[in-house]
Amino acid sequence: MARFCLLFSTLFWASAVHAKTHQQVLWNVPISHTSFWGRKAQLIELEQKLTKGPVVVTGLSGIGKSRLAFTYAKKHAHTYKLVWVFDASQGMDKQMIDFANKLYASQNKGKMGSFARAEEASHYAKTLLRTCAFSWLLIFDGAASFAKVEETIPETFQTKDKHVLVSSLSDKGASGVLRLEALSDAEAHEFLKHYLKDASDGDIKHLATVLANHPLAMVQAANYINATPGMDVDAYIAFFTKSKKEYWASESKALQGQSLLFTAIKMSIDKLKEASPKDYMALVALCMLNTHEIDRPMIGKIYAQLTQGDMAGFGKIMDVALISKSDTNTYAVHDYVRDVVLATADRATLKEAATLDARIFLSLLPEKIEDCVGVFEKDPALVGHLKGLMSHMDLMQKNDAFAVGVRLFY
Repeated sequence: MARFCLLFSTLFWASAVHAKTHQQVLWNVPISHTSFWGRKAQLIELEQKLTKGPVVVTGLSGIGKSRLAFTYAKKHAHTYKLVWVFDASQGMDKQMIDFANKLYASQNKGKMGSFARAEEASHYAKTLLRTCAFSWLLIFDGAASFAKVEETIPETFQTKDKHVLVSSLSDKGASGVLRLEALSDAEAHEFLKHYLKDASDGDIKHLATVLANHPLAMVQAANYINATPGMDVDAYIAFFTKSKKEYWASESKALQGQSLLFTAIKMSIDKLKEASPKDYMALVALCMLNTHEIDRPMIGKIYAQLTQGDMAGFGKIMDVALISKSDTNTYAVHDYVRDVVLATADRATLKEAATLDARIFLSLLPEKIEDCVGVFEKDPALVGHLKGLMSHMDLMQKNDAFAVGVRLFY
């Protein structure tokens, strides 16, 4: 429910006046009191994809998945008789019963339905929506994955005016996927200019770059600056980059009541750690490398050390959007994710992860030091990874740190 608290302050349930104005059967899309920025191309793409079946909007926490879904619903409200949002991050049984009873009332002159069991409610709703003559849009917001809500979704048979939209960190099980990335430079500039009206264009460009054009990170930065007397963009960037832990502690106090990106990412990390400690360890190890460009063979080597080569768990990291696919063979960890992972891991975990990375490098390098340069010439990507690892040399076992250091400085 956190995303509702941050982006939308009120949940508006359909009233008789609203239904009459829009000729809608049901409507419960949250009201937004803030402007929506950019994403024009993505809204068009979403409209096109929905005609082919259910669509999962996915991406990193705070990237704007829910906001895009709700904005689409409002923009196209005139085309649907029914638009209903389920908070799929919570239990669905009570929500489905409530929806089915309201749906029944809409079809029976206001007489409320009497469904008390989720199975009966779901069956009624799915049957009616599959066979009805009116248009509808169902939004399942914050689902763990498409597979988790698939049984609840009515068949649409690619009908042009019956649509299903799911927002999720994961695209597992989905055939229609819209992946959201950071805002464009122009969108990020317009976004920040709205919140930081006195900031110069140069300061705004610098702040957007530091925050990688991430929507929630930018709005939190703007709110923090505006809420802190004497704080300007330069001071914020200096504080933000100096000590992440200190900044996050200060941020939570200054922005009380707001959903924080740090909190959202940490929840995903904790979920992964609880479900699979080995995959969590793999993530920590990856976060010590060049996180902007990690090829699949390097990931495979980490898993070979942890699980005898079984990479099945790597999908668990992707399912909570802690790592994303850059192309067919390359992956990336967002800077904010890397920072949260490394800042929240205990020292024992950090040591184990650093030692794991070090031993992987040592396994790639020949015993003769003079032959090592050939390895880096053959695979230049290893240089970036090794430089990243060197910043964590104090965490390695002494023998490993010495061996890696000798090969790097040679």
